Amino acid sequence: MAFMPAANAEEAVNVVENAKDGYVGILSPILYIDISGDLSQPSNTDTYYFTVPSGKGWDRVSADVLVSNIHTLDINGDISIELIKPDGTKVAGDTIYGTETHLDFNYDPGYDLTAGTWKIKVKGVDLNGTPGYDGSAIVYN
Repeated sequence: MAFMPAANAEEAVNVVENAKDGYVGILSPILYIDISGDLSQPSNTDTYYFTVPSGKGWDRVSADVLVSNIHTLDINGDISIELIKPDGTKVAGDTIYGTETHLDFNYDPGYDLTAGTWKIKVKGVDLNGTPGYDGSAIVYN
């Protein structure tokens, strides 16, 4: 087993336990997806696509998107992000509530991502303002 420095004894024990279970690995960013735009009134959905190849070991998707110019009437669930599998199933997402300004998710199913075309949707429903958003998603191996 390769040497893996840990910040403290508890982390060292976790590394050893995970190694016995076969879960040690380093996440490598494979694909970056730019997610930026503006949502228009009254309702708008922007969709971003990426393709997962078969047998490559791509196993996680995360996203972090900053939303700006949020109208006070749009803070109760009007702005959201969704991760959609190739079969159309929503598997992750987030919604703006209250003083939040970030949409984010981290989808890690515990196995390789399903091969095919995935979608990330940024949605505005019953909007009173025209919020902008800027961020990215990362697919890991």
